[in-house]
Amino acid sequence: MGQGEFEYSASVDHRGVVIVKVAGLFDAQAWLKRQKELLASADPPPLHEGRPTIVDLTGFVPTESDWAGEADIVFGFLKRMGHRPGRRAMIVGENQSAGYALRFYDALASALLDVQGEMRLFRNFAEGYAWVTAAETASAGGGTD
Repeated sequence: MGQGEFEYSASVDHRGVVIVKVAGLFDAQAWLKRQKELLASADPPPLHEGRPTIVDLTGFVPTESDWAGEADIVFGFLKRMGHRPGRRAMIVGENQSAGYALRFYDALASALLDVQGEMRLFRNFAEGYAWVTAAETASAGGGTD
């Protein structure tokens, strides 16, 4: 897998699901800059509002630097934003490095963030999309508990 320049994009689909793509070699400063650019845009995506979210990490490469230091940057920003994660499907495909990095992220999120959303790893987009929208569909249809 190549270690191209870090890329981060976010949009909202017709059902209100936030679609995020993260690719290339992770760089917390580049991530922070992109977060600020998106939030300052004319039509910012609802990245921190608890919406169902799909995150495509199939082209993600974990940082080669200090993971804890990079995490401090990410979690510091998320705390300041009042991040409220919702149901998140993390699409890793065959990218084992992304899976390992997500487990590290999830462990730190559990320790550092006051609010936790539900997160699961998937190999493909269709399965992840079905999962993040399933709770929404059940509640809209008056599903029973």
